[in-house]
Amino acid sequence: MAKQKVAMLTAGGLAPCLSSAVGGLIERYSDIAPDLDLVAYKSGYQGVLLGDSIEITREMREKAPLLHRYGGSPIGNSRVKLTNAADCVKRGLVKEGDNPLRVAAERLANDGITILHTIGGDDTNTTAADLAAYLAANGYNLTVVGLPKTVDNDVVPIRQSLGAWTAAEVGAHFFDNVGNEQTAAPPHPRHPRGHGPPLRLADRRDRPRLSPAHQPQPICRRPDDGRASEEYRRRLPA
Repeated sequence: MAKQKVAMLTAGGLAPCLSSAVGGLIERYSDIAPDLDLVAYKSGYQGVLLGDSIEITREMREKAPLLHRYGGSPIGNSRVKLTNAADCVKRGLVKEGDNPLRVAAERLANDGITILHTIGGDDTNTTAADLAAYLAANGYNLTVVGLPKTVDNDVVPIRQSLGAWTAAEVGAHFFDNVGNEQTAAPPHPRHPRGHGPPLRLADRRDRPRLSPAHQPQPICRRPDDGRASEEYRRRLPA
């Protein structure tokens, strides 16, 4: 059996879980397969197309738990779709006439990758599915594993994507602080009993009127019966 070599990348928009997901993968592989080679492609699929990767060293493995403390991505992000050849050419990632899926497949094969973890949201994992289909159809022996992350919690059928809970929790804490700071303001002449004018984003008269079809949608709207969204809203901090 050929030796396994694992790669990972983060792509799409930023979410609180990216750094932790990278750290968790490194920790887990170090526990169950310490002799396995680990690499990370920098800046998402861009790194795959350009062959821009870093080896996860022993020192990095030992310090991987530190990544759970931080946001962002230690290996960088980008919004690159392997099915959008024109955009890849415009960015200088592939040559005119090249198929980005083929370029990515060849790079992964040349690097000896047998498992690729794609950490991202809907676009990232849709691209991962396209890449997996291309690899299978063209005889590449490589497994693609998607890790769903998004603050929108809209990756079907995942009930709670990585990053969604942290984003909601931190957002609630932020607005709680905004409300607390409002009470620290000195009394306002027009509101002697309070501490300044009421906190509001905009006066009702200033808000545009929306038709029923364009009303704000519930948080975490998903194309199902809505039960998952209702459950998620109940779990948000008060």
